[in-house]
Amino acid sequence: MDNSFDELLEGPNQYRVEPIKVRKTPRIVGKNCRKCDNYYNQDMFLNSNSWFFPDGYLDICNECLSKYLGDCTDLQKADKFCQYADIPFNVNDWIAAARNNGYNAFKIYASQNWTKQYETIDWKPVHDEWVQTFKEGKEREKVGIMRVEDLKELKEKWGNSFTEDQLLRFEALYEDIDKTQSITTAIQRDNAKKMCMLSYQIENAIWDSEQKGSDIKALISAYDQLAKSADFTPKSAKNAGDFDSVGELCAFLEKRGFNNKFYDWVPRDEVDKVMMNLQKYVRRIVVGETNIAEELNEKLDAIQNMNRLENDYSDEEEEYNRITIEDDLADEFNEEFEVDEE
Repeated sequence: MDNSFDELLEGPNQYRVEPIKVRKTPRIVGKNCRKCDNYYNQDMFLNSNSWFFPDGYLDICNECLSKYLGDCTDLQKADKFCQYADIPFNVNDWIAAARNNGYNAFKIYASQNWTKQYETIDWKPVHDEWVQTFKEGKEREKVGIMRVEDLKELKEKWGNSFTEDQLLRFEALYEDIDKTQSITTAIQRDNAKKMCMLSYQIENAIWDSEQKGSDIKALISAYDQLAKSADFTPKSAKNAGDFDSVGELCAFLEKRGFNNKFYDWVPRDEVDKVMMNLQKYVRRIVVGETNIAEELNEKLDAIQNMNRLENDYSDEEEEYNRITIEDDLADEFNEEFEVDEE
């Protein structure tokens, strides 16, 4: 073959050899410390498996860490260091390393535990609890803060002249009244709102030493009148677990997985047994009769003959009525003609 190797590489595509690209994971050679901003090689940084350090090394140099930890006897700082490096914090092992190595204890301790992770408490139950709280819309009650949208909604309902604490008190009392009393009309809703505001005023008046007793009695009297007007009495109180309609009962049963079983032709009581006996009796009469087909045909023929006779009779009666009417008209015409001749 006369072609050289260089000519083959420069020739047609079938002779070209494409280089294989191998992606290599870059290893750290050196970097700047995030604390002191000095540049060091990788020997000045501790190994770490933390997700926050993808290059496999901490981003604060050993010198800065040594200044922070000192002689490594401060367990509070030691715990924070282990959290930062994402390594487990064992108090006994840390103290042993501090006694034997002094200022270099953190290096020894980290080199022995860097493949493990810092142990934290299990936050899943707390997370699940908050998820359920948000689903129920009770985060405002749990945290004790109010969103801007909630505050705007409450001001539209109660008015702009009340503070946030007063709005929360009004709303909480109104929800309690709604749970225990049947509020169906606009008058009842208005009375319930006024009762909430009066209840707040009565409570403040009781604790106010300058408030007169007559004023408190007037507030209590107004409160009682509103309760009677809205029929908010112990007798009319409802239980939160009671059902006010069939729809509520059906919705409750559906949530509990109730599946209504329709009649499956199995006798459940005396009525079902009587109905089944009647059905069996009729079936036995029909199926056990040998000449049932002939009797049915005779019945059908008799019905058809009856219908045919009724139709013939109707036609004859119609023809008779027509002739009678014509005769009556002819007699009337003759009588009028004779009168005219005379």
